Amino acid sequence: MYDKHVRSINWHITDKCNYHCAFCFSRRLGEEITNLEDAVKVLEYLKSIGIQRINFAGGEPMLHPLVFDLVRIAKEMGFVTSIVSNGYYLNQESIKKLSPWLDWIGLSVDSCCEEIHFSLGRGNGDHIRHIRNIVPYIHENGIRLKINTVVTKLNFREDMKPLIKELNPIRWKILQALPIKGQNEKEIENYQVSELDFDQFVKMNKDIVLSSGDSPVFETNDDMVDSYLMIGPNGSVIKNSNMEHTVEDMKINGIEEIDSIVDWKKYSHRGGDHWISQ
Repeated sequence: MYDKHVRSINWHITDKCNYHCAFCFSRRLGEEITNLEDAVKVLEYLKSIGIQRINFAGGEPMLHPLVFDLVRIAKEMGFVTSIVSNGYYLNQESIKKLSPWLDWIGLSVDSCCEEIHFSLGRGNGDHIRHIRNIVPYIHENGIRLKINTVVTKLNFREDMKPLIKELNPIRWKILQALPIKGQNEKEIENYQVSELDFDQFVKMNKDIVLSSGDSPVFETNDDMVDSYLMIGPNGSVIKNSNMEHTVEDMKINGIEEIDSIVDWKKYSHRGGDHWISQ
């Protein structure tokens, strides 16, 4: 039985990205750490305050020059390791190289339709083809697969279950496009959906049993706000209260402060500790 503490963190190691997703809210997060010694100090600090899982995010984390080293060192330190990627830089070679130290890969898949991905700024018209090509390598190397889907005005009527069954993830997370002040409020106006539209996508896609035996996880805007512990590229804390990212030049002073940053009930409701039983 686990105490009610947040044990998972998203480290946005870079805000660089090769895609231009209209709904992206991880921009202008600060200068990234490119010195391995300084990056390891961040990992050691996170370990000292009780973090057990690190999700390397971006931008596109595969663009960070130290990503392979960070995943390896984090695993050697005992962390559960995860990467959230658009998949562009993942291939047979890079997946195999990551596999000894990587527990999870989260891939961004928002539609069954290439044209929709292209319209959203995700890829060059061959995003789904590439995802289909790399997913077998993820399964072959024993890395757990998660699919992340953002619901927008372009896909809220879409039945994605056939594609999800084909990709065969352990976890499917479905998120309502989230507006964040200072990040995406201009671009997202043409893509943001209402709760009613989001619910339409939920009803169409909820009746699927994943390979883990679980159902999809659906997160509204309200579910996301205050439910994630996040740090920026240089290790500064990112708060997302009131749908506005605040990057603070500070460290987290122990588990008690984490619990003041993150709403435990929301964190638990969205399955923040689901990885413990996997």
